[in-house]
Amino acid sequence: MEISEYNFMGDVSTFLSIDLGLSSGRTTLGRLHNGELTTEELTQFKYKKVVYNGCYYWDLLYIYQQILEALELCAQRGEQLASLGIDSWAADFVCVDKNGKMLGMPHYYRDPQNVVAMEDYFKNVMSHEEYFAKTGLQAIDFNTLFQLHGRRMNDDAALAATDKILFIPNALAWMLTGEMVCEYTITSTSALLNAKTKDFDEEVLKTVGLTRDHFPKMVQPGETIGMLSEDVKAITGIGDVPVIAVSCHDTGCNVTAVPAMNKNFAFICSGLWSLMGMELTEPIMTEEALNNNFTNEGGLDNTTRFIKNIAGLYILEACIEAMKNTTPMTYEQSIEEAKKVEQFRSIINVNDPRFYNPQNMVTAIQEYCAETGQFVPETIGQIARCILDSMALSYKQAVTSLKKTTNQEIEVMHIVGGGALNDYLNQITADACNLKVVAGPANSTALGNIMVQAIATGEVANLMGIRYQISLLSETKEYIPRHPDLWDAAYDGFLILTGQYEGL
Repeated sequence: MEISEYNFMGDVSTFLSIDLGLSSGRTTLGRLHNGELTTEELTQFKYKKVVYNGCYYWDLLYIYQQILEALELCAQRGEQLASLGIDSWAADFVCVDKNGKMLGMPHYYRDPQNVVAMEDYFKNVMSHEEYFAKTGLQAIDFNTLFQLHGRRMNDDAALAATDKILFIPNALAWMLTGEMVCEYTITSTSALLNAKTKDFDEEVLKTVGLTRDHFPKMVQPGETIGMLSEDVKAITGIGDVPVIAVSCHDTGCNVTAVPAMNKNFAFICSGLWSLMGMELTEPIMTEEALNNNFTNEGGLDNTTRFIKNIAGLYILEACIEAMKNTTPMTYEQSIEEAKKVEQFRSIINVNDPRFYNPQNMVTAIQEYCAETGQFVPETIGQIARCILDSMALSYKQAVTSLKKTTNQEIEVMHIVGGGALNDYLNQITADACNLKVVAGPANSTALGNIMVQAIATGEVANLMGIRYQISLLSETKEYIPRHPDLWDAAYDGFLILTGQYEGL
C-alpha cells in the first residue's frame, strides 16, 4: 500500500486524549504534522471506588473536574486543540432523568450484587445459550445487562426514573457538550446489542424493562459529538473545541494502536486486565466460542474484536497492597523478586472467582494453593512468581483456544498497554505461547484515541493508516521463545488444576 493512501496533511493538528482506566486517568496531547506524531503527557489523576450504604460507586464529578482542569491548562498554555476524545472502561453507565439531570453517581462494575444478578438472569430470564446467540458476548457478571437486571431486582428508584442511559465516556462528553450519544464500540460491550445486526436488541432490552428510546442515537468512531458548551468554555478559558467519539472503550483504542501491518496477529491488551484476541471481519457465534467464553466486540472500520478476558496484573497489585505494612515493595521490585524464585512451585487459575475481589488477595492465593495441595507461597517473590507464571499459562490456554475457534494461524503476538513494559512477563509469554512477542506501544490507549480523532479531521484515512503511522513512531521490543518445552510440561499440570485436561 502506498503511503499516499494514508492521507497525511501538512498542517500541525493538536489533539487531546482523555483516557480513563480503572484507577487513574491521563490526558495526553498529540501533535500530528506531515505524518509525524508526537505526544506529551499533560496531566495524571487517580480515583478510587466510593463505598456508601453497601454499594460501590464512581465519583464521576471528580473525574469531570479533572478534565476541566486539563482544558484550563491547555488554555493557559495557548494550545489550539483540533479536537478532544474520551475513552474509558466498559459496562458502567449513568442514568439521566427526563429533565437532563444525573440520577446519582454511576455504580462501580465490581459491585458484588452483579454476581447474583447474572445467576438470576440465566436462571429466570434467558439461558446462557440464548444470551450468547443474541449478544455474542461472554458471560461476565459486570456486563451492563446484568447490572441493569440487578438494579431491577433491587427496585432501584434511579433506574425507574431514568429517561436516558449513557456509558461513562459518553456521559462525560454530554457533560462537556450537552449532546447525548452512545458510541458503537463501547455499546457493543454492554450485552444490549445484537452482535449480527450491530444495533440494540429489542428483546434483550425488554428483559430489563427498557426500550430503544432509553438510549440516544448511535454514532461510530470518528464522528463528532458536539462542541464544548459555553459554560465549559467560560470555566476553562478554552475556545471552540469539537468532542469526537473515538473508540470509546479503552480496549478499542488499545487494539486500534496495535502496530501490525498484516492480519495474522493476535494481541494482548495488558494492564490490570489482560484481553487476548484477534481482529476479525465478522463475529464468531459458534458453540465452541460459547463454551470457551469468548466475546465479540465492535471495533473501528466495522471490525470485530474476538476476545477472551484473562485476569491481569491487578492480582499482583492487590497483593502488593495487602503486604504494604509488612513487606513494602514496589511493583518493579516484586518482579525482580519473582525472578529469583523457582518456576511452577505454585500455580493458580487466575480467573477463579475467588480472585475477583477478595478482602485479602494474598490470603486468597494461599488458601487456593493449600486446597490444591501445592506449595503455599509466603514471600512477595514467591507470590509474584505464582501470579506471573499462572498468567503466562492462562495466555497459552487462551491462544490455543483462539487458534482452534477461529481456525486461523497466528504468526506474532502483539502486547500493548502498560503491561508491555513488563520485560519478564513478555518473555515468559513468548516462552509459554511459543510465539514471537512484539511489545509496545505502552501508551497505546492514548495513541489510538488521538489517531481516531485524526480520522475525524481528515489527517488519516482509516485503520490501516493509523497502524502504519504508529508502526513508524512506536518503540517496540521483540521476544523470541526460549524454552517452550518447559512450559508445555507445566501446561498439563495447569489443565489438570483447572479441570480441563483431556488426556486422562
